[in-house]
Amino acid sequence: MILHTFKWLIYPSPHVEPGKLKKHFTGKRIVVTGASKGIGRALVHSLIEARANIVLIARDEKELSEL
Repeated sequence: MILHTFKWLIYPSPHVEPGKLKKHFTGKRIVVTGASKGIGRALVHSLIEARANIVLIARDEKELSEL
């Protein structure tokens, strides 16, 4: 059995300071699933502050429109 580590799934690394997120995500296109609740919603707020171009996907249209 071969195990692979998918480091590209976690970008930037979890050790990046919040102030440095802007450097990594400004102008990038990012798709966020589960954007209306929980971790997805928190991620969206961070990406908005970083001025990323975001595509939001969620099951709850009403909560999504409140972002």
